[in-house]
Amino acid sequence: MDYKRVLVFGAHPDDELAMAPAMALLANRGVHVAVCIATDGSEGYPRPEWKDTIVQMRAQEMADADKVVGIAQRICLGVEDMGLVNDKATFKRFIKVIRDVRPDVVFTHGPHDLHRDHLATHALSVEA
Repeated sequence: MDYKRVLVFGAHPDDELAMAPAMALLANRGVHVAVCIATDGSEGYPRPEWKDTIVQMRAQEMADADKVVGIAQRICLGVEDMGLVNDKATFKRFIKVIRDVRPDVVFTHGPHDLHRDHLATHALSVEA
């Protein structure tokens, strides 16, 4: 694991945190850790009164997590939750992220998840 640049794809804000211990370890070793989140987190509100502010809350949580974990670069594609599709335009966005970050390794969702955004993120990132 002699990585210089790592890219982690997540469908939603917080999905990347499953990798937080590994990302923190790598960042602490001087590895450039980049995260790409595909959706905006708009449906991830546990309380109805948070519906109108959840996207901003998730953005702040991501910024806070970046500092704690040591994430050097975060890319947010901003697709609406449950709206991520595997089409040409979205595929090209994933390719652009990979070309811009130029990672030695990519981590993403697995192929056997039941959430539509997780499956789309997996398919798009693996193909890209």
